[in-house]
Amino acid sequence: MCKTVQRRKGHRVTNNNTAPSAAPLPAAEPAKDGLRSVPRRQDGEDGPPSPPSVSMTTGVRSDARAHCAAQSAHMACALTPPGCDDRACLDRILELIHQRHACNFSQFRQDMLISRIRHRMGLHGLQALPDYLRMLDSDPNEGEALFKVMLIGVSVFFRDPEAWEVLYTDVLVPMVATAPAGATLRVWVPACSTGEEAYSVAILILDALRRAEKQCPLLVFATDINEDALQQARRGIYPAEIKDHVAADLLARYFVPCDPDGRYQLSTEVRDCVVFGVQNAISDPPVSRVDLICCRNLLIYLETSTQQALFSSFDFALNPGGHLFLGCAETPGEHADLFVPVSKKWRIYRHRERCKTSGVPMPTRSDSWSATAPGAKTPPAREEDVASLTRQLLQERFSPAAVLVSTTFETRYFCGPTENFLQMPRGAPTLDVLAQAREGLRSRLGCALRQALKEGTTVTVDDARVRDAHGYRQVRFSVVPVAGPDESGCRYLLVVFENAGNPPASAKSAGDPQVKQLEGELRATRDDLQSVIERLATSNEELKISNEEVAAMNAELQSANEELEISRDGLKSLNEALNGANRTLQDKVAELQTSNADIRNLLASSEIATVCIDREFRIKWLTPSMKSIGNIIATDIGRPIADFSTAGLGSGIIDEATQVLKDLQSVQTEFKSQNEHWYLRRIIPYRTEHHHIGGVVITYSDITEARISSENATAAMRSMATSLEQRVRERTAQLRTLMAELALSEERERRLLARDLHDDLAQTLAIVKIKLTSLEGSERRGVLKAALSEMEGLIDQAHRSVRSLMLHLSPPILGTLGLVPALEWLSEEMERLYGLAVSIEREDDLPVLEEPARTTIFRAIRELLINVSKHADTNVASIDCHRQEGNRISITVTDQGRGFDYETAVSCPAGESGFGLISVRERIEFIGGDMEVSSRPGAGATIRIIFPARRRDTIREGQQDDDSNPAGGRSQDSA
Repeated sequence: MCKTVQRRKGHRVTNNNTAPSAAPLPAAEPAKDGLRSVPRRQDGEDGPPSPPSVSMTTGVRSDARAHCAAQSAHMACALTPPGCDDRACLDRILELIHQRHACNFSQFRQDMLISRIRHRMGLHGLQALPDYLRMLDSDPNEGEALFKVMLIGVSVFFRDPEAWEVLYTDVLVPMVATAPAGATLRVWVPACSTGEEAYSVAILILDALRRAEKQCPLLVFATDINEDALQQARRGIYPAEIKDHVAADLLARYFVPCDPDGRYQLSTEVRDCVVFGVQNAISDPPVSRVDLICCRNLLIYLETSTQQALFSSFDFALNPGGHLFLGCAETPGEHADLFVPVSKKWRIYRHRERCKTSGVPMPTRSDSWSATAPGAKTPPAREEDVASLTRQLLQERFSPAAVLVSTTFETRYFCGPTENFLQMPRGAPTLDVLAQAREGLRSRLGCALRQALKEGTTVTVDDARVRDAHGYRQVRFSVVPVAGPDESGCRYLLVVFENAGNPPASAKSAGDPQVKQLEGELRATRDDLQSVIERLATSNEELKISNEEVAAMNAELQSANEELEISRDGLKSLNEALNGANRTLQDKVAELQTSNADIRNLLASSEIATVCIDREFRIKWLTPSMKSIGNIIATDIGRPIADFSTAGLGSGIIDEATQVLKDLQSVQTEFKSQNEHWYLRRIIPYRTEHHHIGGVVITYSDITEARISSENATAAMRSMATSLEQRVRERTAQLRTLMAELALSEERERRLLARDLHDDLAQTLAIVKIKLTSLEGSERRGVLKAALSEMEGLIDQAHRSVRSLMLHLSPPILGTLGLVPALEWLSEEMERLYGLAVSIEREDDLPVLEEPARTTIFRAIRELLINVSKHADTNVASIDCHRQEGNRISITVTDQGRGFDYETAVSCPAGESGFGLISVRERIEFIGGDMEVSSRPGAGATIRIIFPARRRDTIREGQQDDDSNPAGGRSQDSA
């Protein structure tokens, strides 16, 4: 990015070659009139080239809803002339804006300012300026918003297309044609806003240069005080709507599409020609030496005095022959003599050559603009020019009396002793040279001035007479037209007076009666002429007064026209906002229509019968499928739903709808209709966009097939469950049989192992013991006494171990005496082996258990007691045996140990205590019993085993007697 900063007379302009942008003073609000396409000149046609085709339509992008609300509120606040308090508030508001944004709006029209302020007040619902002033003091964001509203900042391309046509044809094309090759064309666009107007001028000039095949640099100075607008203008990116404002050929040549949204960016050729900078056109020094100033719809917002000051700046900035392009409601006013109209309708003017230096408002600079610094010495005056001094003396002594007057006969400059020919009349001061002419000179001077102005040549009068204190004397004067710098016509008239010589003496004596008669007639004629002149002067005064009144009326009309122009812009803006809102509403209507069509097609394709009823249970809308449900068609809309038969709609529909309206909860009901179909009726609340309940929506879904399928599935599930239960019972019986057989097999193996130990190992140990005893009398007893004693001890220990192992493998008492004696023996063994004292409580009439129940119960109790000794951290336990109803036996093992969490215990890995509990439960369940565990940490444990007293289906008859004694009918103690 190349950034150049130029400074000229305190004016700073920033040029950004990559992204131009725009926005100045309160930018003139652009007109949104439609602009017709201008016909192009065909090749070979005579006449000047036609302007490039330009098309413009209305369009201002804004938030339509907010703008409409603001405009409505603004119109509701009738604008009344501000009182003293309102003026004070207005001054304070302007002061706040000046403090925060360094922009003085006091030079703007008060009605415009109040209109903008009322606009913001309407948005906040405020009626009084003091209230709004307090808001400004407390809310900086509102001050920023008001500042942007004051700036207006709305602009479009090629506003007022006919005006641009005239500008192109009558100004730009001749300017390009007469410009020397290589000369820079300079244009100033104050109050450029977002840059559309500046780019419009640049595009037309570039197009004129292209057609003329000339190479002239173009420099467009676009200034504004709104930095945000300038940043946007520098980028040169505008929305897709500009294609409605710009002709297609210009759009294709000077714009480039820049994003998928359809936005356009000015080409580099155009952006490089436009320089954007921050400048206040009212208070900052103007851009100088420009060929065209385009300032449209800025002046209408300014006070008259500020307008005239701005015209003085334009007079200073424009080159001789330069042009000024104003808005449709703007005129030069008092500075009309500085500009020649090119198009009065479209306010295009050509600048005249200045006859004197115009004062240009410049900012006060105490540091750089003071003529002499305090304490500085005045430099010595340079030596006078002798020639200039001589010319000055000769002019003062010998120059004739002369006066320079305008084309309206107003005096502009006096030279020489004009008091002999002109004098100030009585009454109000006047610049009219005819009113200042002495008696006798007025009529001849007026005729000469009009003749010179009409013919454009010098008119000389030799026989004029003027009256002074000594009577009439002969004078001579000449009227010389003075043309402007562009030789475009007469601009001033120079009147030069000379004293003529005395006329020759009359041949006749003064006393001649004929002379006296002639003199009398002459005096009478002079008196009559004087009377006519006086009446003419009176008429002129009256006409002058009338002219002044007409001028005042014209000024009032001009002011009214400006106000109408402002109102027109506001109405156009409101109209655009309304059009935008209308387009938005049309889009919403189209979306709603599409959505309604989609919903209708969706409901029709879903074949779900739906009806909506209001809070009075009247039909609001329905789907076509309702005809097959309750014989309801579209013509029934508005009828109560109660008018239709409940056979099709289902009973209780009114009650359920009332409940839904009350509870705001959906209700579902299945019912069978008169046509033997099953339906699912669902009633839900109908919520509006604002979540108000406007009724209920009832849907009917045909679930006949689903119902039949469900019933079939239920029957199949029931049949399957029955079959599965039977299979489970059979499999459980098989498992129990297998478990019983396994337990019997295990018990047989234990008995066989115990019998083998008893018959073989125990007998062998007994024989060895006998033989050792027989050696007591041997002669070698003394030698082997120690060894024999040790061997006897080892044999006794082995015999006890074998006996203990036989008892644990298959306690003989379990098979001979039953479960209860076996448990008593087990309690003694637990105390002997583990130090666990076990108490037993039992009923006397407990039935005798058969195999394998007694073995399973015995081993389960043994496993539980071992767990208590290992994990319960206690040395006391109890066993409670008693009968229950239903021929069932309950055995409870209780300890007062540390307890445990059963769920945690059974989830422990294999090898820990939980695995033993699971094994015990499975064994009990296989014999038809159940196990209950009651325990918690710190409160001990209670485990109850409940099982049937007899299980004939799991006992193999005839095996108990055969295997009851592992020692073959002999007691183990017999050994």
